[in-house]
Amino acid sequence: MRRTRVLLAALGALTLTALVAVPALAGKPTKEVIVGTQEELDADSAFATHLCGFEVAASGHSRVIVHIFTDSTGAFVREIDGYQIVETFTNVATGVSVTLHDVGPDRVWLTRDGTTMLAQVGRSLTGSGYIGRVVVNLDTGAVISTAGRQVGTLEEVICGPIAM
Repeated sequence: MRRTRVLLAALGALTLTALVAVPALAGKPTKEVIVGTQEELDADSAFATHLCGFEVAASGHSRVIVHIFTDSTGAFVREIDGYQIVETFTNVATGVSVTLHDVGPDRVWLTRDGTTMLAQVGRSLTGSGYIGRVVVNLDTGAVISTAGRQVGTLEEVICGPIAM
């Protein structure tokens, strides 16, 4: 009985040591905050104008917080991008506008075989066009899975509503 307790105590100590040591092997994640600029809004205006075929002005704000995780050698392991984008697109001739909200995290990771994967989660109107989750193999561009509701292309969600 005493021998079993000693073995269990030793096993518990080894498990605790392993749990404490594993985080020490990983590199500390880096964090970067990216705030949208007027130049990006100008580029979005030009893009929407080209897409819709009439003059469109974009206004709004965006913020992305990027966390990059590495292993003990500094090699990439995964990235989590938390984003919030609120942009209003206005038909300059009529004043009719539509506001898009993109929120949620994008996650990028390497699989065991080295494939780079992306999961877009949340409201990704300017990315995947889904509200839900879309998983993409970034090496091939293949969509692996989707869950949620497809809301349409940028042309459908921007140009259609403001074309009046």
